[in-house]
Amino acid sequence: MRPPRSLHWSGMLPPSARPRNGHTCRRRPVSGRSRRGAGLQGVPGRDSPAALAKTFKQYRTALAYFQESCGRRRLDQIDRRALLDFRQFLAEQKKLSPRTIWTKMMVVEQMLKTHGRNGLLRRGDWPRYVERIPQAYGHEQLKRFFAGCGPDDFLLFQFFLGSGFREKEVQFLTWRDISLEEQLARVTAKSACGFFPKTWEEREVLLPTHRLRRRVQPGQSEGYAIRVRFWR
Repeated sequence: MRPPRSLHWSGMLPPSARPRNGHTCRRRPVSGRSRRGAGLQGVPGRDSPAALAKTFKQYRTALAYFQESCGRRRLDQIDRRALLDFRQFLAEQKKLSPRTIWTKMMVVEQMLKTHGRNGLLRRGDWPRYVERIPQAYGHEQLKRFFAGCGPDDFLLFQFFLGSGFREKEVQFLTWRDISLEEQLARVTAKSACGFFPKTWEEREVLLPTHRLRRRVQPGQSEGYAIRVRFWR
């Protein structure tokens, strides 16, 4: 089994490190000063440096579908009926699942609320769906996957598995965020780079291995700990 993407990086974990199940973390909120400095006001928007391209794409698609559904109407002409028609349009014309319909309706509702058009939908107007348990890879699947990894990819995916970090959290991880003595990795805001933790909370995670060894070489005390390039 090969990795789904090609990645190149310089890692921090030794090949012998094996994560154990369960992550322990502590959280602290990002200061209001950092938020104001980035101009985000708590919610990443399309002009925010923290906005992800894929998030913008999802928002743009949802709003394009809504315009396709309701036609050329002014905001003050949007009512509950228009939103219910949008829900039906997504189900019948776009063949979307109830979960995806809920997400796109939420995007439209947020847009309307921003422009003072809130409270249009009732509780029963939202699609109902079953929140599924995330599928987890089994031991044998992970074993085959890591057997197909090169040395660099092996270390990278071991860190993903052991820390539970998100993609951007790994990309903006620096050596200052890592305490090898305490076996901790931290997610911290990088305002100069436009990176802010999701939900505006910094956190630290106990790396789940007792075999983590200090591998900081001269010159490795600064800068990014893990360098990743993605080709989609």
